[in-house]
Formats: sequence, C-alpha cells, structure tokens
Amino acid sequence: MDERLFDIFEVETTIPQNVQSSADQAVAQVKQQMQIKKRALIRKNSFKGFKRAVALIGLSLVLIGTGAYAADKYLGIFDFFHRAKVELPEESAKMVETELQQETVGNDRVTFQVKEAVCDSDMIYVVIEAAAKEKGKYLLLPQMVTPKDPIVNLGLEGDQTVEEYADLNGLTLLHVSTGLDMEYLDMYAYAEDRAYVSDDVMDFMIYGSKGNMAEQLEISATVCAYEPDASDIWREKMTFTIQDISSNQMNSYVPEEGFGEIPDAFMTINEVLLKKTELGAYIEIIYTKSREDVEDCVFHVKNKDKTEWDNFIFSSGVLKNEDGTYSQKFYYGKQNISDEIMIEPYDVESGYRYEGIMVEKQ
Repeated sequence: MDERLFDIFEVETTIPQNVQSSADQAVAQVKQQMQIKKRALIRKNSFKGFKRAVALIGLSLVLIGTGAYAADKYLGIFDFFHRAKVELPEESAKMVETELQQETVGNDRVTFQVKEAVCDSDMIYVVIEAAAKEKGKYLLLPQMVTPKDPIVNLGLEGDQTVEEYADLNGLTLLHVSTGLDMEYLDMYAYAEDRAYVSDDVMDFMIYGSKGNMAEQLEISATVCAYEPDASDIWREKMTFTIQDISSNQMNSYVPEEGFGEIPDAFMTINEVLLKKTELGAYIEIIYTKSREDVEDCVFHVKNKDKTEWDNFIFSSGVLKNEDGTYSQKFYYGKQNISDEIMIEPYDVESGYRYEGIMVEKQ
C-alpha cells in the first residue's frame, strides 16, 4: 500500500478507543451481512494498517468494477448500490440532486466535479467524478491501487499489472482521491467506493452517517492528484450545496419487561430506536454491559418471521454514551419492518450466535 495514503488529507483525525476496539466486529459484520470484499479509505492519522482503517470507518461497503462504461455515462448513487445488490427505497430516486450549486476544481491534468448527491437527517451520499483534461494520456488510479497491482483491481480484464497496461497503451499513471469535510458534517467516519469509467475517468461514491442535521448543507470536499513517483501531492478544496428534503418517522422498540437480558453475552438490551426516511431504515441498539472486560458483540436484526434484514449499508461501531450505556447504529436501505424485531448478538471471536430477544414497537 502506498504510504502516502496516510498523508492525503490535511485534517488530523484521532480514532476513538471505543471505535478502534470494534475493528474485528466491523470485519465480521461485513462478512456476515454483505459477503463482499473489504476496503477502507482513511484520513490522515497516527495509525497504519488495514485493521485501524476499518475501525475508523466502522464498516465499509466495497463494490468492485467489472469493465468500462460509455464515455458520456457516469455511475450514479443507484448504480453503485445496484452493483452491490443493495436496494434503496423507490421514493429516494426523486431526492437525488444532479444539478448542484458547486465549484468545479482541477489542475492542468485533471478536473473534479460532483455528479450526484443526496442526504437525509442521518446519511449523506455523494458521487464525485475525476476526469483527465487530455484524453488518451492518463490512467487514473484510486489511492489503494498501486502500479504493481493486477489490472483486475481496476475492474479490467487481463493478466497484466497496472503499469504494464499503462505502458502498453502509452498512458501516464495518476492517482486521484476525494474526501469530505468531516468536521462540518459532524462525521467521525465515512466509507468510499470507486468505479472505473474509462482509462481517464474515475467515479467515487462517498457516504456515511452525519450529525449535522441542517436542511441546507454547504459541503467542502478535498480532492487530490499525484503521480506514483512524485514527492508532492496536489490537493484542492471544492464546495457544493445540497438540500435535505427528507421526512422521517421515529419509533421505539423495547423488550418485554424483565426479558431484555442476554446473560451469556453479559448484556441487557434496553431499547431499540428505529428511524425510517426516504433513503432507508436506521436502527440504534442501546444496551448495558454486566462485564466491561468482555468484548462487545455485533448484532443481527431480524423481523418477527426470523427473516434477517438485508440491504445493509453502514455501521457506527460501538459507541459509549454519557449515561454509561452503549449503542451501535446500523444503516439499511430498503426494508420491510414488522411491529416486532429480533435482536441477535453475535460473538466475533468465537463465531457464536446468541439466542436473540424480541423487542416490540411502542
């Protein structure tokens, strides 16, 4: 991995201890709920290694490209999720903004433009496209793909390495990257995916949970470009505005009195908060621990008929609340929700699923 990945962004980010400790849980949750490969984008920090990166973003959705797209076609938010077999609610389509107030930025080699964006009270999704100014000159690479990697890492067929493909086609390698201003959005983490559109066009989707619930968001993104052997990194800020036009419905689910404890997992489920918007269903599981030295479980969510929730998108990892309770937030796309929900803890280390408890809508 290119060590400069850890020096791409200007803002320092400190990984909270409780988020760091949930790295193994994040990996397990991805394996269990998505069954797809893992990848993470991290901001500049004092830690190195994939496990820390997963801890920083909580959970990452990874979509691997499979071939080129027409030059005039970009990949939108729905395209990215369709490739991962994740459905968003139908009503979310009308909320996606494609004509954004924005400032397109670039240098003499590449430009960056926001193609789509949408948000609700809790989540934000942004697609940014990087395009070389001169066609047929550059091969754009995301940060985590190196010249020595196989070309299939870009979603192309063949047995060459990236640099062999570039040499064969007379192309200059150019790394490109994007990232959101986390402080303004009140985000502790986000996930990113990329898609190869053509040799000189790369689309990125950035998404994550946010705390800034303003109806109008003036967002700043950092974009970067550098050649693999260059000693410096070109970076620039770009700004754009999006509107939150979503509505939401909040419900509380609680276990029957006296039946919230899961002794073998050393926890008691206190309450489950469920919010539905046009973009999906967001669930927060609040619990107490009888032993602080025991690693937190991850959770599987099921409906009353024992069907497991699908269309998983993102997770917060383990958060410790001021009142001493713990919570984990899970973000889903399209979801059919019953009036009773089963919460099933899963032990990451042993792979053991504890007997779940049912919580009922109040």
